[in-house]
Amino acid sequence: MRLKCTIVFFVFIFSIYASYSQIEDFSIFFRKFSKDSIFQKERVVFPIPQISWDYEKDDEKTVLVQKDDYHYQRIFNLNSECADGFYFFYPNNDTLFFYTDMVLQISGITDMYVKYYFKLIDNKWFLVKYLDYDLDL
Repeated sequence: MRLKCTIVFFVFIFSIYASYSQIEDFSIFFRKFSKDSIFQKERVVFPIPQISWDYEKDDEKTVLVQKDDYHYQRIFNLNSECADGFYFFYPNNDTLFFYTDMVLQISGITDMYVKYYFKLIDNKWFLVKYLDYDLDL
């Protein structure tokens, strides 16, 4: 009986490990996503909500962008210094062992505030929402 319980336990642990090992690494995904326009378009869930700030109405504005209307999101080289601001990634969920939602926030000292929302779907990362509160001067 004890041997049977031990075997069941190890099978359970191995199945968890096998499922985790197939999850796409976010940092590898993001490097490719930020540099490759074709890959980027393949990894966006359409229609994607693009949220901006309407400064005249002082309110959020959401537009659902279709695949044909989507434009490559040029994300600066995160390894280089950003003179006008800073960036950071953070998980957007409360799981303990792995993240299923990630956010890249880029904030400027003067007028930059952008967020990219990513979600793990079928073990692959996708952009699911884009928020841009940049002040166009």
